[in-house]
Amino acid sequence: MSAIKEILVSPNINGACILKITDDEGTYGLGAVYGYDLLKYDTAGISSLLKGRNVRDYSSSLDMVKELVRTKAVSSQAEFISAVDTALFDLLSRSMGLPALQLLGGSVRDSVRIAHDHAIKRHVPAPLIKVPFTGEPYFSREGLKDNLHILEEAKEDSPSSGIIFTCDMGLDQEYMVRLIKGLRETGVRYIRLPLALMSYDLLRRMKDLLNQEGIMLMLTETGYTLMRAREVISGRCCDILRLSIPQCGGLSEVRKIASYSQINGVMIVPVGSDRSSMVFALSNLNTPFIESYDSAECICFGNAPGCAGEFETVRGFGNETEL
Repeated sequence: MSAIKEILVSPNINGACILKITDDEGTYGLGAVYGYDLLKYDTAGISSLLKGRNVRDYSSSLDMVKELVRTKAVSSQAEFISAVDTALFDLLSRSMGLPALQLLGGSVRDSVRIAHDHAIKRHVPAPLIKVPFTGEPYFSREGLKDNLHILEEAKEDSPSSGIIFTCDMGLDQEYMVRLIKGLRETGVRYIRLPLALMSYDLLRRMKDLLNQEGIMLMLTETGYTLMRAREVISGRCCDILRLSIPQCGGLSEVRKIASYSQINGVMIVPVGSDRSSMVFALSNLNTPFIESYDSAECICFGNAPGCAGEFETVRGFGNETEL
């Protein structure tokens, strides 16, 4: 059995970091994360902790790293763990000669939808498009009309596409209630993070109002771990929870969140076009689509599916052994 030999970390020109874990046979796994905070960690300590461990001991090795990282007074702990998790999983997949998809239980679908920005949709067909909110609530009726007009134009441009209305905390409660009535004929299927001031009770109320119009409420938190996510999920404050796998603790953490969310009737949408998001979506029925977004992996490696102009529907990875 191969054993872990070394761990290396290095920045790249895009402002991200690459974590590389190599075994004694020369096989390596890669993880990526935004920002240079990764360099603040004692990677030598992590390396000495994992050196000599069996590559197949993925779960126990990751648990050891988590325990060590929790003692570090450095920000972005979840991001670092995500990078280590991705690299360990990538190394395990490569060393076994199996597609990462098989290690997650196999594919439950042949393809997964990708949601694209409206500007991108003008050039490339997509099943889902993202239309940004414009005009603040204080624009009153004019702001409301502007938003509805933009949504109507998007529907005319893309009659067969579903629309994600990305508000990103741009609305107040009064504006939201008035807007919902106008969304009926716009083709909006999802509304993302609408309220500037949120409480669980208010979110549940808005979700009920939206669901009556056939619209699903999406919340976003790139740094959720299971402990943080379960409050939102168990409170049924949303229909969909958006997660960034490179920032929430990696595949191991997002799989726990997905299991808990499925029990409570909440769907999970990975944010980012990295390979870990792709294989997770293909192996999980509780994921309706992926949001196209510059991921840490895309910034680091520049060749992840879904970036660099690749906006087609992503299909299974066949016999590939990469993550």
